[in-house]
Amino acid sequence: MEPSSGQPLAPKPSMRKKKMARKEKAPAIPVPHPSNDPNDEYAVGRTDYNMEEYMKVAQCWVDISEDPINSNNQTSGKMWDRIEARYNSVKPSWAYKWSKDQLRKCWDRIKLHVNNFKDIYTKFRDKRASGESMEDVIQKSMATYQSKYGQFKFYNIWLILKDKPKFDGGIPALSLAAKRTKNTTTGGYTSSGPSPVDLNAKPEGSSGTPTSTFRRPISNKTAKAQAKGKATASG
Repeated sequence: MEPSSGQPLAPKPSMRKKKMARKEKAPAIPVPHPSNDPNDEYAVGRTDYNMEEYMKVAQCWVDISEDPINSNNQTSGKMWDRIEARYNSVKPSWAYKWSKDQLRKCWDRIKLHVNNFKDIYTKFRDKRASGESMEDVIQKSMATYQSKYGQFKFYNIWLILKDKPKFDGGIPALSLAAKRTKNTTTGGYTSSGPSPVDLNAKPEGSSGTPTSTFRRPISNKTAKAQAKGKATASG
């Protein structure tokens, strides 16, 4: 038995801690410095992006999603294949290439920030006071966003996306839709809006002009003339 040195022995590290110590975290690929040298490599595992790259992703999404020929006849996977091909053809020359999975993750990050700002902006715009300009609305929106989330770095991307129907949803206003009421006799639904007019129907009356069941009251002068005419005819 060895004599005690008077100092407590340090506990042995557990096997789990040993494994965690041996496991090294893969370093993140830094943002390449803008230069004129072309870069044809894919950035595997990269999470840090340049704002110019963000702008390219947003513009490519708009171009592909609003393609007048193929926008409504493509699956989500096909759309992102096209976005990947387009981005890698128009990306900054110094930037890495991106796969469609990386582009989707980047797009999700863009949507999160832009939608948060859009909600704030919409509230201030709808409640704009008399004499308040749109510049005032934007300044108030920026200040509110910064107090909640920090500096809004995607303002230029918001300018690209804010009026795009594919991004905004394109839902019609409820006031423009006719209210439907249930018909208790047939069980169907009828609209409370004005009745439709058949433009192909023939006009009523022999003279070709439509007739109406509503008649305007005649004046006293006309009534006297009619009475005089009837008296003359009877005589």
